[in-house]
Amino acid sequence: MGGDIDNIVKPILDALIGVVYLDDQMIEMVTVQKFEPDIAWEISSQSQQLASALDHMSSSEASTPVVYVHIADDLSWRRR
Repeated sequence: MGGDIDNIVKPILDALIGVVYLDDQMIEMVTVQKFEPDIAWEISSQSQQLASALDHMSSSEASTPVVYVHIADDLSWRRR
């Protein structure tokens, strides 16, 4: 997965148009982190799906990075 991380995320977000949301203008926040197979990492709180993907990635046969997309409608982070 070569290239700048922002160039990796844009096509993913565009591919979700019409599947997950009607227009990417609806997106309020994007948090991105790239997990490379040969770099140590630790996540203290993770969903079951992310845990499964990261477990697979850490196995000896996995050699490709993982992209995890979490979509939520929780806007509690906004200041009113």
